[in-house]
Amino acid sequence: MVGIDPTPYYPGDDYVDLVSTDAYFYNAMFEKLSFYDLWMPMYTALTTLSSKPFLAAEVGVAGGISGWNKAAYFAVCGERY
Repeated sequence: MVGIDPTPYYPGDDYVDLVSTDAYFYNAMFEKLSFYDLWMPMYTALTTLSSKPFLAAEVGVAGGISGWNKAAYFAVCGERY
């Protein structure tokens, strides 16, 4: 979720084993964002908030997103993370 602060929703390290989020390219709003742009705000927020390991829980690209190739999206995921 781009631009959402996870702090109010985080119960604390005593209650979790890891922190995670998911990211989907599902409408035209996200077409202009790179994988890095979509993930890094929440990744940074969660890893600053917690000392627990981070998990990229789910990623995906909706069908019909122009300009996005699903194979290329997942190739970038593997290269960066």
